[in-house]
Amino acid sequence: MGLIPCRAGQITFNGIDVTGLPAYQRARLGLGYIPQGREVFPALTVLENLRLGARLAPDPAAALEEVLSEFPLLREKGDASGGSLSGGQQQVLALGRALASRPRVLLMDEPSEGIQPSLVGQLADHIRGINAGGLTVMLVEQNLEFAATLARQAYVMDKGRIVRSLETAAILTDRDLAREYLGV
Repeated sequence: MGLIPCRAGQITFNGIDVTGLPAYQRARLGLGYIPQGREVFPALTVLENLRLGARLAPDPAAALEEVLSEFPLLREKGDASGGSLSGGQQQVLALGRALASRPRVLLMDEPSEGIQPSLVGQLADHIRGINAGGLTVMLVEQNLEFAATLARQAYVMDKGRIVRSLETAAILTDRDLAREYLGV
């Protein structure tokens, strides 16, 4: 997303070299991002957080309404501060904020982290639905079971390089992979 400078290689999106572009320019090109730890704006209300994402949409009001319809919890909690929400609720808010920008690709960094196990399945359902609706989702995830339920293709990265490409089923069955890269 441009938050850490690229030391080698090139990153292209839709035929455009984005290697040196800052995050806000990448977002304007259609790259949505949900960082690890969600990073909602704690002092802003839920609606204010969502409006920030919707600013990039061609029709911000329509994008906001679409997100509120998709996630009734966000409408219900609209006047609550982002910081007052539970971890799972903050993850839904971060997802809604990213979707409000109407991205072409959504990068999610560790979306299951810090969410109570009973809500992880609901999050997976949301992600699956978003992807089925045509949005490309790139998932960075260490929770192998969660990743395996969502991914069509898996890649293992080590120090910024892809070191393995594997079928989704191998995520859970390749014990050498888990031991070598995850230490389990």
